[in-house]
Amino acid sequence: MISNHPDTNNRKGLFCLRYNHNCDRFIDGQIIDGFLHLIARVFIWIGDFLKLLNTWLIDGVGDGIPEYVAKFGAWFRRVQTGRVQQYLLLVAIAALLIVLVFAVSSGLLVQASGG
Repeated sequence: MISNHPDTNNRKGLFCLRYNHNCDRFIDGQIIDGFLHLIARVFIWIGDFLKLLNTWLIDGVGDGIPEYVAKFGAWFRRVQTGRVQQYLLLVAIAALLIVLVFAVSSGLLVQASGG
């Protein structure tokens, strides 16, 4: 925008920049647009990061848990034989392991051996 004030065309420096059309184009086309492009690049980077996080966390863990549940179910199906004697043996072994873990973690074995 060019001012009609007679003194405006003779002034030099920053005050005159707002009256210079080329300067307006430079500020609009270079500085403001450059800043907006920088903001766009930052948000594109954030979006790409979130997409990668979604692929790893949501798709990987979210789909991985049902997959491992299915694998455990397939393994457990083979363990089931229908024989009560075998189930009782497995319960006895599990109970012995629980007692052993409790004895080791509480220090009962160390006290019983005299140490």
